[in-house]
Amino acid sequence: MKQLRHLSLAVALAAGLGFAPQARARSTYYSSICAGCHGTTTSTCNGCHMHGSNVTGQIDKTSFAPGETMTFTINAGTKIGWWRAGVVDQAGNVVKTASVASGTSTTLTVPAPAAAGTYAYKVAWYGNQYGVSPGAGWVPDSGNPNHGYQTTAVTSFSVAAPAAATIALDPGSLSFGSVNVGATASLTAQVRNTGTSPLTISNIGRCASPATSAEYAWSPTTLPITVAPGASAALAVSYSPTAAGTDSGCLAVTSNATNGPTTNLAVSGTGVVPAAPKIAVSPASLAFGNVTVGASSAKTFTVSNTGSATLTGTLARASGTSAEYAVAPASLSVAPGGSQVVTVTYAPTDTSADSGAISVSTNDATNANVSVGVSGTGIAAPAPNISLAPASLAFGTVTTGGTASLTAQVRNTGTAPLTVSQIARCTSPVTSDEFAWSPGGPITVAAGGSAAVTVTYAPTGAGADTGCLAFTSNDVTKPVVSLDVSGTGQVPSAPKLAVSPASLAFGSVTTGTQSAKTFTISNPGNAPLTGTLARASGTSAEYTLSAASFSVAAGASQVVTVTYAPADVGADAGAIALTSNDPATPSASVGVSGSGVAAPTPAITVAPSSLGFGTVLLGSSASLTAEVRNSGTAALDVTGIALCSGTSAAFGWTPVAPFSVAPGQAATVTVSYRPTAAGTDSGCLALASNDPASPLVNLAVSGTAAAEAVPSIAVDPVALDFGTVTVGSTASR
Repeated sequence: MKQLRHLSLAVALAAGLGFAPQARARSTYYSSICAGCHGTTTSTCNGCHMHGSNVTGQIDKTSFAPGETMTFTINAGTKIGWWRAGVVDQAGNVVKTASVASGTSTTLTVPAPAAAGTYAYKVAWYGNQYGVSPGAGWVPDSGNPNHGYQTTAVTSFSVAAPAAATIALDPGSLSFGSVNVGATASLTAQVRNTGTSPLTISNIGRCASPATSAEYAWSPTTLPITVAPGASAALAVSYSPTAAGTDSGCLAVTSNATNGPTTNLAVSGTGVVPAAPKIAVSPASLAFGNVTVGASSAKTFTVSNTGSATLTGTLARASGTSAEYAVAPASLSVAPGGSQVVTVTYAPTDTSADSGAISVSTNDATNANVSVGVSGTGIAAPAPNISLAPASLAFGTVTTGGTASLTAQVRNTGTAPLTVSQIARCTSPVTSDEFAWSPGGPITVAAGGSAAVTVTYAPTGAGADTGCLAFTSNDVTKPVVSLDVSGTGQVPSAPKLAVSPASLAFGSVTTGTQSAKTFTISNPGNAPLTGTLARASGTSAEYTLSAASFSVAAGASQVVTVTYAPADVGADAGAIALTSNDPATPSASVGVSGSGVAAPTPAITVAPSSLGFGTVLLGSSASLTAEVRNSGTAALDVTGIALCSGTSAAFGWTPVAPFSVAPGQAATVTVSYRPTAAGTDSGCLALASNDPASPLVNLAVSGTAAAEAVPSIAVDPVALDFGTVTVGSTASR
């Protein structure tokens, strides 16, 4: 460097010329030794030994980042010649020099120290100590006697460390102690920014390891939030235990803090079940039904205590409940695990419906008031009530010598047994003894019941016969009722069989159900047509008939119902065989055909059967879809979708069950993957449905969570030293 060469030459010159240590500078001392560096002008010697005095300087600012360029401005002194300016650090080391003409100024740049702190640098000029009077600030040059640097202090400056956010939790753990199941306890921790730049909290979640219960919740949940340097933000945490036991874990706070991207807040608590009574009532209502006015009916219900403390309370009629209901006892005290029977008595005083409730008020904090419904109807004293259905029997035309039978129902719509003591032909109008009946003796019919009476008409001669049968009973309001009867005797004639349609096609019928169709038996003849009906040989028993025989008056018809109830899948064909007293057509058949088909069922498929999300950055999410298809013949009901055991909660889905898919249709399920911790997540979603063949199918899911890469920069070297560069020239580094 020029400075070192200059110092070496100056030393050599002084030694070579035999200068005494106190010699003063003279231009005549200039020789070829000096010329090697300074050329042929002797003014250089003047400048070298007559450096300016009163040098001043200043720094461009007072605060720098580590390695940042600092600029020092140095003003010239007052003496002749040129002068050498320099910058001296606070340890006394010369860190930069430059040669400047007298009476001018120069700027020198040096890098700021790498370590944070406060520094005091100086500006200096170099020369012979006899050019000035050395004093404070003189830094001698150990390699050049009587030479050195005269320094002048400049304004001190500071170097600050790069701004960075750091996180601290206060306290570092929250202990909720014992909390009643069903209750909630809350504690607050302060998230403090102990750094020098804003702290950004990007995520708060339950730790996966250790696995942290969902009984812990927190606020705020809207992120990100920013905490200024030196400030703090409150993190409110609540613990709501749903079952007894100890719950411990932590909440992971993700931020841009340099002392850790994830900081855990430990949480612990114990769910306890407080001693408390719990009421259970069975049955929930008492139905007394019909109770005769003036009588009473008693029923009971049981009050049980399934809790852990004594259950106490009172019993009374609820507002609006008839006083015809009485309850005993009026109060109760039931030990844990015990029960008490309560009796309710209904004593109606009039004929009307009475409904209401018995109110049970107890010290059960969760179910303090329970009602047991009561209902009943007051009715008059039981009595029979007779009616005949139909009220008349018309036999039509019956061949003399033949017989026709019809049935009437004797009904008791009363509330006491009905006794029919006698059935007789009416005397007004006079009734022919061609009418007979069965049974002939007394008949007893229970309240609400009925009994059949068969009446037979056997005409002995041609002509009309009318009259009635008189029924005598214990019905006090109608002791005698009449059943009108009529018929006409006719000389024998021939019946004629006609059937329509000739066949019944049932088509497809689901197995386990049935279908009914009818055909009509007509008698266009002039005599009663009688006969039987049965399945023809080889005809499936899945076909049944509404009647095994028929009797059709001349000119009349009868409808026969055939029911097809397939028990299995397949075609069933055959016929219904009719045998009659038609001398011309004694037999006929009605064809039957049908097919049993399987009941419609749903069939579930999921396409695709797996969803691979690939790599997803933490804090972001990805979504994929799958179709739930119904390839069956009935509506598919998806009753539930849930994470398979061991599957990460980072997977979510929409829509939530239940939902239905029509046959041949599909529904879209969107699955999202929002990872909260780096690593691979795999598992499945379990879809439950009404598909009897596949009531539970799985949709496999997988994904990998990755942290976002953080860029970093490095500069090497951190400073460039150009040294002394001649004005007008260029130097590169």
